Amino acid sequence: MKKTYLLLLTLTVFLSSCNLYKKVFHTAKTPFTSRERKQLESNEISLEMVQFYNDKKIILKRTLDSAGTNIKSGEVQLENGKYINYVTLEKETPGKCVSFTDSTVSVTFEEGDNTQLVFMRPPNDNLPYALHTNNGEINYQGSKYRLHVNAASIDNIKSKTKGSKYSSANTGLLIKKNVLYSKKIQKRVMKGQKIK
Repeated sequence: MKKTYLLLLTLTVFLSSCNLYKKVFHTAKTPFTSRERKQLESNEISLEMVQFYNDKKIILKRTLDSAGTNIKSGEVQLENGKYINYVTLEKETPGKCVSFTDSTVSVTFEEGDNTQLVFMRPPNDNLPYALHTNNGEINYQGSKYRLHVNAASIDNIKSKTKGSKYSSANTGLLIKKNVLYSKKIQKRVMKGQKIK
């Protein structure tokens, strides 16, 4: 009886540790920095094949000209007699790279035209690529939106004072750690040569 109990206890501990290993090493995310990008490129992994995630919740806000304005995504609310369009990007939403340059990575988090967000390489290789804005504004789906980072909800944005500044300085990209250890493997079998 004691041996069976001890065996079950050992088996439970072993399976728990395997599950913990899987959670830590297969789902853990790390900031996407220049160093990670160089490692991916040295392993011949295209950025378009990497799953990206945003590291913070983002809410985009714009004031509409009228209630009849064409809305492509998000929700519309009436505030102080004005119609406001909100688009929310929850923390760690999966996205894919649609284009990149030496200093930028453009990631889209939803289908549609002009839905990419541009992340720029910082001067320090240890910092993550940061969301690029034009004085806190972003062009999204052909319209200008005001960027709000880490707002708990739309109601928190409504209570902000007019003229407050919203920084995207710490809004970055994440990738799964295990992708850094992937390698592009090419295999082939030699066919041999026969003497004629």
